[in-house]
Amino acid sequence: MKTTKAGADQIVYLRGAIYDENGQDRNVLEPLSAFTSLRLAATDTTEEEQLTISFATGKQVPRPDLRFMFNLSKENMEDIYNESEYGWDDDDKRSELKDAATRHLLVRTASGELVGFVSFQMTLQGEMYEKPIGLACVFVREMQVVEKYRRRGIGRHLGRLMEMIGMKHQLSYVEYLVTSANTAAHDFISQKLKGYSTEGREDLLMELDGDWDDDSFVIYSKVVSRELKMAARLAAKRAKEGQQLANQLAAAMKAGVQLTTDSSGKLTGTPAKTLTETEQTASPTSILDTAAQSTKN
Repeated sequence: MKTTKAGADQIVYLRGAIYDENGQDRNVLEPLSAFTSLRLAATDTTEEEQLTISFATGKQVPRPDLRFMFNLSKENMEDIYNESEYGWDDDDKRSELKDAATRHLLVRTASGELVGFVSFQMTLQGEMYEKPIGLACVFVREMQVVEKYRRRGIGRHLGRLMEMIGMKHQLSYVEYLVTSANTAAHDFISQKLKGYSTEGREDLLMELDGDWDDDSFVIYSKVVSRELKMAARLAAKRAKEGQQLANQLAAAMKAGVQLTTDSSGKLTGTPAKTLTETEQTASPTSILDTAAQSTKN
């Protein structure tokens, strides 16, 4: 693995997600076996059907499946790639699909017909910028479903599996890189998946050399780490409490309470004027108690 600017814990998480105890490629679906089958409800034109989902690395996928995946991707994505600055390249796509670092979830019918797949890597957030920085994440490269099976919940189920894989292996994010021209992918992530944002990458971008203002693609991120979720909730709670305290202090000062701190740092308040009953209600002693407790914290 490359030398990185990521913390040692991130590298440990990545190694644990990529390799098993024997140093072999880990089947990340093994602990999620309950989610490797998907029943499709009948529609006006289709019957009820049972699909199965299996795992393979790029070097494990059979050649016929790789050809199918390449052709499906080319059919669906070539024009979209060509609308972006990247352009479509047959050799690049083949190399990406069969790369040893690439992981695939393969969706098959009961007869074994391949009808969809999602390709991803367990890596660092900086992978999108070709930089070994950031937190560990599931980086989704591509998700494709044949026309006959679209709009039946397969993509949504694969999206949930990406998140469960990230949580199971203590990775921090699930991230999708989407070209600006790919309106179908933007709609899918914003409407069918929950909790993804294109904001909040400022700290990561500050670590990059050069200007990365690139409007040819968008990165969608979702926190899946329990620790990061807890930290975000705590930060939101503190921000809310801080705003409430500011409002209370403003009300107290407006009502004529002078706020000072004593030698120990405790916040105290005394009326600067004789308060009416209404003003006393607007700035009760509890405001000062709350402020004092906040100062201590």
